[in-house]
Amino acid sequence: MLSSWVGNDCCKWERVHCDKVTGKVDSLHLRASTDIFGDQYLIGKEVITCLKDLRHLKFLDLSGNDFRGSRIPEFIGSFKQLSYLNLSDAFSGIIPPRIGNLSNLVVLDLKTLSLKSDDMSWISGLSSLKSLDLSYVDLSKAQNR
Repeated sequence: MLSSWVGNDCCKWERVHCDKVTGKVDSLHLRASTDIFGDQYLIGKEVITCLKDLRHLKFLDLSGNDFRGSRIPEFIGSFKQLSYLNLSDAFSGIIPPRIGNLSNLVVLDLKTLSLKSDDMSWISGLSSLKSLDLSYVDLSKAQNR
């Protein structure tokens, strides 16, 4: 995914953090960034598929990446340990209601012009939420069913 990711020990990779006790990946800081070499961001749908098995994530930031018009993957709703989720400016389509399964989320950022939600009942499942950013999300037909 990133050119700096070499070797088999992903816990030593840039922008990846692992739990010191279990050794499992618990944080991915994959926000698009700009540095002296120019823009750095993830492209394509392969990245999304690779995340599916990372069930121990507590922190996930994919903001600003180019996932080619992909929707937020449904499996993100099964990351029960997530406390921080930032998908702003990375995905398009309808916000999946399964995000409401993330009862440990403290911060949720979905800010983008490319997302919409017609059913807002999923928010009631976010019992730990302290910060929610839905700026620019199309809520014009939103209901709490």
